[in-house]
Amino acid sequence: MLALTVLHLIPLPIVEVFFLIVIMIRPRWFKNLIDRLYDS
Repeated sequence: MLALTVLHLIPLPIVEVFFLIVIMIRPRWFKNLIDRLYDS
């Protein structure tokens, strides 16, 4: 969480670009993460 905060303070939209790529590509690790969150 601290790393995301530091990245968000940098004026470059690194986090936004990362999440945009994750949403567009939908890698397998992202789907597994979401599945684990909803299984709990």
